[in-house]
Amino acid sequence: MTAVDIYANILGDEACLVKRDRSSPVPYYDIIWNPEPGGNVEHIAEHDLTPDDVEAVLLHPVAEDISRSSGRPMVYGFTPDGRYIVVVYEEIDEHTLYPVTAYIVGI
Repeated sequence: MTAVDIYANILGDEACLVKRDRSSPVPYYDIIWNPEPGGNVEHIAEHDLTPDDVEAVLLHPVAEDISRSSGRPMVYGFTPDGRYIVVVYEEIDEHTLYPVTAYIVGI
């Protein structure tokens, strides 16, 4: 087993990729990525972001809030290249997150 395992998972009828990072001293999260057309990978790419950008913020947020439009949890933080973004996600269970959207915000 490596520090980061990537494996296929089924969420409803859609195939997804789940990335699990066990190398961090903080609790790990399974982050569900749907690479299918219309999935969350495509959606965040529309905002010029990658799964690595989103995961960096999910794992190391600088602020937390609740989305006023959806009621979902959201976190703010910096991507590896220094952009400040917000990530809106669903908490599937205490260790599984599904990023719904992410976008760059001004500071």
